[in-house]
Order: sequence, then C-alpha cells, then structure tokens
Amino acid sequence: EQVTNKSANLYITGDITYHTALRAKELGLNVLDVEHFDTEKFFIEALYNQLIKFGVPKDILIKSKKMESPYKLL
Repeated sequence: EQVTNKSANLYITGDITYHTALRAKELGLNVLDVEHFDTEKFFIEALYNQLIKFGVPKDILIKSKKMESPYKLL
C-alpha cells in the first residue's frame, strides 16, 4: 500500500490483501505473493547455521523435523 511508484521491477511479499493486490495491478506493479510458510522454511536452516557460527551451542538448538503449511490447495 505504501508503494506508489515503479521504483522496483518486482515486489515480494508474504502477506498481501485482495484489495492491495488489485491496486498493485491497477498501478502496473509486479507483485509476488509467497505464503509465510513457503519462505520461512528456507530461513530456518540459514538461521540455524548463523547461530552456530556465532557460538550458540548445538545442543540447545532444535530444528523442526516436520513442517507443513496449514493451507491446502483444493
């Protein structure tokens, strides 16, 4: 909603409303709406590795072994 010019080729978001998407279309903006789960599942490994790099002991870190989106496509 705050973007009113074409200062980027693509705007990536994980939370766009219906009306905001319509407005972006009217403005000719390219928007990629990716669900939070689909982007965050890749972040977990990166965050885990950074924490190890900064000296956090592995034995106190727990990575989820099973993650699934609460949304299902019909």
